[in-house]
Amino acid sequence: MDLGFASRDNVGNLKALGVQRVAFPRGRGIDGHSACGSSRVQRKLYRLLVGAEGLISWLKRSQATGKSRWRGEEGFFAYVWGVLVTASLQALAQTR
Repeated sequence: MDLGFASRDNVGNLKALGVQRVAFPRGRGIDGHSACGSSRVQRKLYRLLVGAEGLISWLKRSQATGKSRWRGEEGFFAYVWGVLVTASLQALAQTR
């Protein structure tokens, strides 16, 4: 999760909801071992976060997906789906 959501209360709330492992960037006084379980798992979760942020940044730059112009939740999902399909096709076309 993003550092903006990092707090001891949020870790406790997520654990109460059944989330087993939570990884925040360092800071905010959160004990990484109690929130995540081990430093190895915390490192893997952080790398997943970094990869997802990189993918979102790439989509925003390459497909101009800063703002969905389609209305409603269904329109938003259709817009995101279309952007992902377009980006995937472009990436495949560049490899050939």
